[in-house]
Amino acid sequence: MRRFTRTTAALALAMILSSVTAGVAADPAAAACPGKGTRFVTPITGQRVYLVGPGRSGAAVLLEIPDSYAYLSLWGTWDGIITRPRPLDCWNGSAVLHDPILVKAPDGKVYIYDSNEAVEGYSNGFRWIVDWNTFANVYHFDPAKIVNVSYQYLGTPGAPWT
Repeated sequence: MRRFTRTTAALALAMILSSVTAGVAADPAAAACPGKGTRFVTPITGQRVYLVGPGRSGAAVLLEIPDSYAYLSLWGTWDGIITRPRPLDCWNGSAVLHDPILVKAPDGKVYIYDSNEAVEGYSNGFRWIVDWNTFANVYHFDPAKIVNVSYQYLGTPGAPWT
C-alpha cells in the first residue's frame, strides 16, 4: 500500500509539473550565436557596441566598436543594434575595430580599414569587402561613408572581409 501511495504521489507531481511547464522552454534564439553582421549591446556593457565580423581566417570574431566616432565612420544611424547577452564561446577571438574607414579604390572595390590590423602587422590595415551584398545586406554599412582613394593609399590589402 505504501508503494502504491508513493507511486501515485510521484505520478501526480509529475503531471502537475509537466502541465505547469508546458510551453515554457529556453529561447534558442537567445542562446544561439549571432551571425556575421550582427551589431549588439549587452545589458551589462550598455553603450559599448559589438559587431560580429570576419577574422583573418574567415571564421567569425567579435569586434568591439570603441566609440561613437568609430561607429559613425561605418554606419549613418544607430538603427539595427539589438540588445542581447554576450555569449562567451561563439567566436574565434575578439578585437577592437580601431579607426575604421570605408574606402573605394579606382577599380570600384570597397575596403574597410582597421588600424589595429596594421599595428599588429597582419596587413596594412585594409581588407577588401568581397561584394555589395556583404557590404549592404550582411554588415549594413552606409554607402555615404565611403571615401575614394588611390591605389598608392591602399598598398597591399589583408584577408578579404566576408
